[in-house]
Amino acid sequence: MNISRRTLLQLAAGGIVTTALCGTAGLVGASDLVRPPGALIEKEFIARCARCLRCLYVCVPLAIRPGHWTDGPRNLGTPILETEKCIRCMECVRTCPTGSLTKIPKSEVVLGTVTINRELCLSWASGRRCDVCVRACRAKAITLENRRFPVVDKSRCEHCGRCILRCPEPGAIFRDPRGARRYEPEPGFIHTRLPDRIGPHEFAQASYGEWFKARLTFLAQHYGIIKK
Repeated sequence: MNISRRTLLQLAAGGIVTTALCGTAGLVGASDLVRPPGALIEKEFIARCARCLRCLYVCVPLAIRPGHWTDGPRNLGTPILETEKCIRCMECVRTCPTGSLTKIPKSEVVLGTVTINRELCLSWASGRRCDVCVRACRAKAITLENRRFPVVDKSRCEHCGRCILRCPEPGAIFRDPRGARRYEPEPGFIHTRLPDRIGPHEFAQASYGEWFKARLTFLAQHYGIIKK
């Protein structure tokens, strides 16, 4: 089969573009994505999540966003958590109909390992005195090494995120998603009623009529049928 030089160049260019797009789309995996509280291990989570958007709809602080194509095709429409916004109200866990979010109590939630980026931290990077994270931590999990450099005692950390919210340097303290607590699925794929250990609602609940109307409005706005 004879292939012209022009065709060969087109094939080469197409391969380069495809490789770039696949890298951007995150086809290599999703282990670095942060999921809502109680998420199953990634393989099971992806398999069970119905992309129904219920967790997005009930999230009071708007801490959940749907996966974009840049997160990888298999993650499109799946819930991704912005941990700095999460208040662990557990409404997302309560509303999940598929079991991809295990119905656990707030006390078990671990969204990731709190980590200090020493290249961005004001104390570590520039030697400036800053103890905002130390004062923000109610669990006393952050202390100052040599009275200047903050370090995290991961055994005491309660993963509340107060240090992240209070830190004056964006990105200096973050949650490493590799430390998030994930769950193995219950035996059997189909559940008639999932074990519920969440506890009482933290917010007043709307009537069914109010919920149904708000749900339809949310979906119409999300899919561009009506403007927000």
